[in-house]
Amino acid sequence: MLKKIVKKIALGALALTCTFGCVGTFTACDEGSPEAMIVLEFNGQDYVLSYQLHNDKTPKTVNHFIWLVQNQYYDGMCIHDYQMSKNRLFTGAYSLDENGDLEYEDYYETVTSSPMLASFPHTVWGDKSQENPRYTLYGEFKENNYSVGFENSGVLKQQYGSLSMYYDTEGDENAKVWVQNMQGQLIERKEMHNSATSIFYISTITSATTNRSHCTFATLNNPYTLETLEDAIEEYIGDNEEDWFVTETPDSNNSEIIYQLPNEPIIVKSVRITKYA
Repeated sequence: MLKKIVKKIALGALALTCTFGCVGTFTACDEGSPEAMIVLEFNGQDYVLSYQLHNDKTPKTVNHFIWLVQNQYYDGMCIHDYQMSKNRLFTGAYSLDENGDLEYEDYYETVTSSPMLASFPHTVWGDKSQENPRYTLYGEFKENNYSVGFENSGVLKQQYGSLSMYYDTEGDENAKVWVQNMQGQLIERKEMHNSATSIFYISTITSATTNRSHCTFATLNNPYTLETLEDAIEEYIGDNEEDWFVTETPDSNNSEIIYQLPNEPIIVKSVRITKYA
């Protein structure tokens, strides 16, 4: 009970801070920003999360996300990793098979077979001539030497319910790719900082913080709904370790990855763009 009270106080303080931040800069509550809706299902109950997509700060990430949503890429996927210690819920890589086991979704195969492929918003190439598109995403964050370049806008902080893209940091640190920056120039950057595909995470931290190596691109409009989902998961698990499992699942490289999940799956029923800028 004390834990829930502390969380409610922290969320209330965060919401108040964000409200005054909107008044002060106007950028955090820009009425011209796109909006999205994510419907999660857990234990027979739907949880509808409403988001503002910050194309003023992270335009390439928002365009990438919108393209995937328009292709209904995320529909039917699941939360494949619930990292309680790191306050993150990951999705965008797995669905469930008929046995209820995690089934890897091949991002590159799905994207390159899309009838909308011609409209894919490329930002990363394997060569300066742009003849080898990577279908990954330019990392709009500090460690990738990214600066927004717009008046009254800066790096978006990770906060409760916000969405951040996941970047593969396990590859060759010296590998390079060519990216298109905010000015439309082609520049060489580390591959690991420009490797995002479809995986993003929902943050459940209760204080705003800057993430130097991940791009946060959306903020949650209705934090109470996510809090309700967290409470439902916590109540479901309780002290019964049998209602929580750790699974080792092969990824695209057939490597074993350990994921934590409740036995009752958290399904991504749908993701939709509800408003365009």
